[in-house]
Amino acid sequence: MLAHLPKRIVYTRHPECLHNVDHQNALREGIENRNSPLTPVGELQRDITASYLQREFPDIAVALCSTFSRTHAIPHAAGYQSILRETPLLDERSMGVWHTTLREDVLARYPGEEDRIKEVGYYAYQAPEGESCASVEHRLTELLNSEMLGDLNTVAYISGHGISGLCLRRLLTGASLEDWHSWKTPRNASVSVFDRDGDGYLCTMYDSVPWEGMIDPSLLKRKNTTA
Repeated sequence: MLAHLPKRIVYTRHPECLHNVDHQNALREGIENRNSPLTPVGELQRDITASYLQREFPDIAVALCSTFSRTHAIPHAAGYQSILRETPLLDERSMGVWHTTLREDVLARYPGEEDRIKEVGYYAYQAPEGESCASVEHRLTELLNSEMLGDLNTVAYISGHGISGLCLRRLLTGASLEDWHSWKTPRNASVSVFDRDGDGYLCTMYDSVPWEGMIDPSLLKRKNTTA
């Protein structure tokens, strides 16, 4: 599966968006998750990480992002518009009703749903109208089997989501589910790098944040969700 893929894949998670910070209030305001705007912190993260990419990876030749607007932010700021391709194969894991419905309404319609998440585990859990992490890996496998990322001579860039970053790491490195569960979800506007090693990949950088120490720490004191 991986034999034709590029010599290097650079992956960033999108910057902080409103749904990361206050998903419930965003729903009340009628803001769709797909079009969730960046927060002021996210705008800073976008600019810092984009500058880092321009400086550290000047040979990026292919760029992909999901159909969610927040994944467009870093590649646009980095000037990749002419090489950028949008694909739903990189879309965020759909959490179904959890993404579209207020928490209290979900629990009223589906009593015990939170207990079901704990019972089956986050990787396997599939919400009503949603998908599991295995479904995300299926989409990413389709991407890796395509020609969208270029060839052995290419340095490719992907702008995606948190869970997609975890799943891509597992697929590229051949890691186990136990490994997957031990990894932290990449932070907003973080950079991960996968370098070809024979027929597979080594993860040579993971969840590195170029903006660390450059943003007021008090602005970052919140739960970092997986959206």
